[in-house]
Amino acid sequence: MKLTYRIEDEICIVDLEGGFSQEETKETKLFFARLSDEVFKACAINLSKVIFLDSIIIGTIMSFFRKCREKQRAMVICAINIEVQWLFWNRYEDLLKIFETEEEAITYLTITNHELVVSY
Repeated sequence: MKLTYRIEDEICIVDLEGGFSQEETKETKLFFARLSDEVFKACAINLSKVIFLDSIIIGTIMSFFRKCREKQRAMVICAINIEVQWLFWNRYEDLLKIFETEEEAITYLTITNHELVVSY
């Protein structure tokens, strides 16, 4: 399990890597709690290197999504590894924007002059 983020042009890109199960819940919740205090206008969560997510971790991501909405931030999911893709397509495709690549997600989140799109 590895959690990292970077902020580029006011967009936070979160990279998750490895497997995420109940054992990583505390660390994952702490990571997203700290991240919600950072300054950014939109967020893309990249799941290209995730091989396993359990329901508790998905709940943590959805809780972060709710916090983003409360702060008027857009959040999208991108580059979902085929191993976990079904978890999002079957349950959350109506709530979350899901993109095939990180580049597509960033393009969606930014428009001319770096004004951010926030649509819910």
